[in-house]
Amino acid sequence: MELPRADGACCLIAAMPGVPSEMKPMFRDRVLPRLPRSDKVIRRARVNCYGVGESACEEMLGDVTARGRDPEVGITVHEGTITLRIEAHGASESECDAKIVATKQLIHERLGKLVFGEEDEQLEDVVVRELIRRGQTVAVADEVTGGVLTQWLTAVPESERCFLGGVIGSSAGHVEVHPDEHAQRLAQQTRERFGSDFSLAIAGSLKAEAIPRLGLALADANGIESQEHIPVADVSFARNRAAKSALDLLRLKLKK
Repeated sequence: MELPRADGACCLIAAMPGVPSEMKPMFRDRVLPRLPRSDKVIRRARVNCYGVGESACEEMLGDVTARGRDPEVGITVHEGTITLRIEAHGASESECDAKIVATKQLIHERLGKLVFGEEDEQLEDVVVRELIRRGQTVAVADEVTGGVLTQWLTAVPESERCFLGGVIGSSAGHVEVHPDEHAQRLAQQTRERFGSDFSLAIAGSLKAEAIPRLGLALADANGIESQEHIPVADVSFARNRAAKSALDLLRLKLKK
């Protein structure tokens, strides 16, 4: 819809659906060509990280996140995943893209293995893609997230090529066993049961009266590695963080 303005120009009003898959192509094909051209170009990109807190990440980045820098780099956090939002300004798309490439390289140099993907990529996307590339498989044992880990993995396209299955249970009957030790046993048993190259296990409970402690374990042909995970915040947040930390354990293994 075009409405006249007081200065004689026209104001273009466009109403679009909220669903991104419908809205984005509609804006690109129908709205963008009708917008007045400008000599200023803005390009944006996102880099995703996992493994440290927001303040530690910002400290590692140093002047990369300085106010007034071009490109500007902002930080947002969602359930442990840190997203670095890069915004570059320039006279052309190529100029902006060059600035973004240089900034991405700097981010990788500062953060190293903490960087796992770009744009909409999640940890499970990266893990599934790498497993398929290597022709390897994974299975999971989950006593904590209620199936979140399995749900995320199976939601990735073509995950059936690398995901062999999962066991979802509870920690009942294992309250006297340290979560880390129990996770190691679960990981080994799950790998043997499914015949997978890798297996992930999350053990423990979020219902303990004391500070809850979880065990995360990864098993492969060379042995088992594990880590203790102390959840924070509410149960839903803690479940998702546990699932992400398990995926990140495998991601880092696949990078070696």
